[in-house]
Amino acid sequence: MLTQFKTQICILIYLILLIPILVTKCNFFYDNKGNLKQFGTGPEKTIMPLWLSIVLVSLIAVYLSNAIMLL
Repeated sequence: MLTQFKTQICILIYLILLIPILVTKCNFFYDNKGNLKQFGTGPEKTIMPLWLSIVLVSLIAVYLSNAIMLL
């Protein structure tokens, strides 16, 4: 029961953190035409690709859900 609640909290936090990034199409991840920028350095490239941000958001969601369950 407790594990299921923690999983639900984790998914909720993940969606709350990820949806604004995907909906707003942040200039950090997308170019002016709405295409994803390539990974790398230089013009029209980014050092933080969208796929890496999604992984980091998922790790943050797991950490926050564990912290909430300790309260």
